[in-house]
Amino acid sequence: MPDPFGTQFRQFGKAPPKKPEPERLGSFGEFWIKLLSSGFYSGYTPVAPGTAGTLVAVLLWWNLGRLPLDPMGKFVALAAAALVGVWICAQAEKVFNAGDANIIVIDEIVGFLIAASYLKPGTFENEFRLVIVTFVIFRLLDIIKPFPIRQLEQLPHGWGVMADDVAAGILTLLIMALPLNGLWKQLLDLHLRAGGK
Repeated sequence: MPDPFGTQFRQFGKAPPKKPEPERLGSFGEFWIKLLSSGFYSGYTPVAPGTAGTLVAVLLWWNLGRLPLDPMGKFVALAAAALVGVWICAQAEKVFNAGDANIIVIDEIVGFLIAASYLKPGTFENEFRLVIVTFVIFRLLDIIKPFPIRQLEQLPHGWGVMADDVAAGILTLLIMALPLNGLWKQLLDLHLRAGGK
């Protein structure tokens, strides 16, 4: 039989049970979450932090892109980076006490690394032109968020933070690397370097 008076009358004077507080990482853990989620503090830039984070991604691509990885190796590395990024974003939401805070730019970094994964640094003469086009297309897709990119933001926790930039990176990759690759080389007057592949 249901209690017509409710449990609060039978437990008069007892405070309702408190919800357990989320586990804290500690100062050392929070330092690393802030460092990585903000793209080595580029996310603290007062103007266009996402663009600043993507510039950090260009520097990372320039150095990491020279690693001798085959396409499957690149896929595994980028997939692992995205999954680790989801966890970092979820922790950063707790540290910053906000959802997709502007300070969090690790999603832009992973997204651009995906977008530029078709190009190995040092392959073309004047390849900075190709990098600039990749950068601009990725940032436009990330800002405008055409379908289905914007819908991916609704995913819970760190998934929503990371998924839209991963999608923007994949779309940029498709635009740059598949049907229009030869066209970009012609438009931007790119030529293979000696030893380029």
